[in-house]
Amino acid sequence: MTHHDRSWTITLLCFAASLLLTACCFAQIPAISRFEGRYAISVERCLHQASQAFELGGFSVANVLEPQHVVYAHHGTVNAVLACNEAPDGMTWVNIFVASSPGDYATTSRDAQTVLGHMERLARERRDRDRR
Repeated sequence: MTHHDRSWTITLLCFAASLLLTACCFAQIPAISRFEGRYAISVERCLHQASQAFELGGFSVANVLEPQHVVYAHHGTVNAVLACNEAPDGMTWVNIFVASSPGDYATTSRDAQTVLGHMERLARERRDRDRR
């Protein structure tokens, strides 16, 4: 291989690599929102209510991982994860992450707040029902 051929090969390889890397470098980051709440429910109850809250928010529940206390859901291009974690005094922390198309922060924020609002309402209704 002559110097000219080697130089041309290196140039061609660099060009090909730049084409492959361009898509990665300029790909847009999806919009992600995270919200949390703390409720007077058990972790097991939290998982059940999470499925209900997602469905009330227009999501389809894709998977419930009981050992990890996580619920996955989606609707359209929006994906969500809700995690239930034990907190002191019989409380449960709820963390929700919602991701959508790049730049669609309004949708992810609205959807996360909607699901969290349903979680709060369901926990309140359960507490009120238990008091009767």
